[in-house]
Amino acid sequence: MHYFENTDRLGEGEEALNDNTAVIPLRSKRTERLQKKQQKKERKRKSRMSLLDLPSELVLEILSFLRPNDVLVLQRVSKNFRAFVGKQEGKIAGEIIKWRYSVLSKCFQLPVLRDRIDETAHSALQDMEGSEMRRRHFQHVLPLDPEILCSCRECSLNWVHLCGVMDFAHWQTNLDKGDPIPIIPRGQFPEWNQNLIAEQADLIHKALYSPLWYARILEMHLESTTNSIRRQRENKGNKRTRFRMSVEDEESETDSFLERSGPPSVELIYMRDQYYMLEAYLPNRAWSGYHSKWVYSISAHNWYLEKAKAEFMRLASLRKQETQPVKTD
Repeated sequence: MHYFENTDRLGEGEEALNDNTAVIPLRSKRTERLQKKQQKKERKRKSRMSLLDLPSELVLEILSFLRPNDVLVLQRVSKNFRAFVGKQEGKIAGEIIKWRYSVLSKCFQLPVLRDRIDETAHSALQDMEGSEMRRRHFQHVLPLDPEILCSCRECSLNWVHLCGVMDFAHWQTNLDKGDPIPIIPRGQFPEWNQNLIAEQADLIHKALYSPLWYARILEMHLESTTNSIRRQRENKGNKRTRFRMSVEDEESETDSFLERSGPPSVELIYMRDQYYMLEAYLPNRAWSGYHSKWVYSISAHNWYLEKAKAEFMRLASLRKQETQPVKTD
């Protein structure tokens, strides 16, 4: 029975009653077992040290020594890893590229997104019916979408180069085994090939927004390059000058050996038949005999945009003059 204090009804000399009833604890063996089990799990969890328990600077340094694919797999371990890598993705990818792919990153640049160029430049490019590279069709390249990417000559070339990287990586197994790559007759667009180049284009689109996926593409091309150099080295009938690659170079999984002197690369992959003799696909660079090193082309994206806008304004002015009535005396 509970008693509650009501001072309004107390008479003279009466004392208020206080509720001193002790709460009866609920005791259940099942509940106790569950509590002990939960406490045991908590102690076990705390006893295991996670990578994320280390200082963030140390974690970043550790991740910078991994391959891009390893970091992408690490993101799937837990939500905490996904959140940490997602937040620090730019730093992680930048350190990996700087260490592993310093050469390839200068040969293969990403095209610029459409929303990063102004409307005047976009209208000028569309008025010119796109660049020469956008109008050309290759069997291994999905045509560039001008509503997603800038369609200037440089961005169109960068798109074609990256599509070539992805397609060259796809056919490495055929090239290693000596299996012929399927030939597609001119003017035909088989479904399997359209699906293939669409999948490859999706990965490039990921790289436009994710530095880690860009690093992953460079990783794939380094693997393709080392495979091709090894394959051409074993081809005794190939007497051409080749890149020097030692076992240590291959095991290092970096592209530093590509800074050595070697044969120039093709500037553009037109067809898959080029894969059979292709050794190192490294466009946008040339060997300087005077400096005894490779020199890389600088970005001309802004120059192409200004050129397109100037031509667009000139043509607009001519159209305006043509539509104006001619004054007669």
